[in-house]
Amino acid sequence: EVFVPLAHGSVVGASVKALYTDEQVIIRVRWPDATENREHHPWTWNADLNGYVSGQQVEDSILLSFEAGCEWVPSLLQGYVYDFDGWRWLAARSDPVGQAWDIGGTVQDRQNKGLNFVPYPARYTGMDWYVKFTERNDPTIIHDDWHQLDRFYYHQRAGDMVYVRLDPDQMKTANPALHLEPPSSPPIDPEATFPQFEAVRLTGDAGEVDAKGHWQDGYWTVEFRRDRITPASFATDWEFVRLSQFSMYVFDGVERLDQASESGGLFLRFLPQDQILVKD
Repeated sequence: EVFVPLAHGSVVGASVKALYTDEQVIIRVRWPDATENREHHPWTWNADLNGYVSGQQVEDSILLSFEAGCEWVPSLLQGYVYDFDGWRWLAARSDPVGQAWDIGGTVQDRQNKGLNFVPYPARYTGMDWYVKFTERNDPTIIHDDWHQLDRFYYHQRAGDMVYVRLDPDQMKTANPALHLEPPSSPPIDPEATFPQFEAVRLTGDAGEVDAKGHWQDGYWTVEFRRDRITPASFATDWEFVRLSQFSMYVFDGVERLDQASESGGLFLRFLPQDQILVKD
């Protein structure tokens, strides 16, 4: 287990374990959280309005961002433009069905009309040397080890604003959970809350990541499982066949990326079969 420091948000660190088989990769993340938040904007009764309103409660969640075969940096808010493969676990909208949303994420330097991009101020706006890796056989998805790849370097300035899209694969909505209408009558208990969203099990590219969370004694523990190679039709779906980069965002009752706790870059190493030591 590795302890990973986190920055910017209220959670200062998380512990991470990872293992793999021939078929699957499994990642477990554990972090401190004093409260178990499993409600996401539930319907609450407003006596002044004599009706139900969307509550302020926000579910706990975590987002894993994996490189997607081209440019990638650990921070989604760094100011650079790239795509990423995202696994998004949400305590209310995905955990009840044992999944994380498999996301084809995008970071852009401008707003794209008709898509669910959210603007954020960039955390860095300087000039950097940048490297792009490409593979001769397939320029969209990288399978070879780094030393076998083609690369070129260029000098690029990070933008002042970034626009981030976190839509699940095959979907055009930021809320693939089922939206529920409020009750038709006032509650007996004025403090009662009622779900506004119901988790549904996703299929296809959006449903390729299994995940389950457990809160106990002031800690969340979430375990992710996914096939190392999936039949996805999206170029951003990462294949775990070589050294792979990823980062984490932990959301403690907040929704915005700039309010979450952010890790630096992490690495998963997958050894060739002939280098794996098997003990009897």
